Amino acid sequence: MVLIPEGEFTLGLNPQSNLLQFMSDKTSSLNAQPEQQYFLKAFYIDQFEVTYEEFLRFKPQARYPTRQKNLPISGVSEHEAEAYCFWIGKRLPTEFEWEKAARGGDNRLFVWG
Repeated sequence: MVLIPEGEFTLGLNPQSNLLQFMSDKTSSLNAQPEQQYFLKAFYIDQFEVTYEEFLRFKPQARYPTRQKNLPISGVSEHEAEAYCFWIGKRLPTEFEWEKAARGGDNRLFVWG
């Protein structure tokens, strides 16, 4: 897990942002809220997505292609995700926590590089 430090972060979308031109689902931007600043206390979040292999330890009766065991799990319902998190002693991040963690700390357009 990684520590996300307390502090302000931006939630929402700037209508003048170049990001809109890269969105594959143009209707998503119609529902986007304008940018706003929020403050969150520090929290921890997993550094990597849950893999098929990890999820199958929780739900061994599930059927997934074995060649995908090291890939991030997909097609999991919110209920299953919450149950998995409870099983490993964690919880899903809130919307605000996810946004702060996913955006990084320096407001780059593409946080991955």
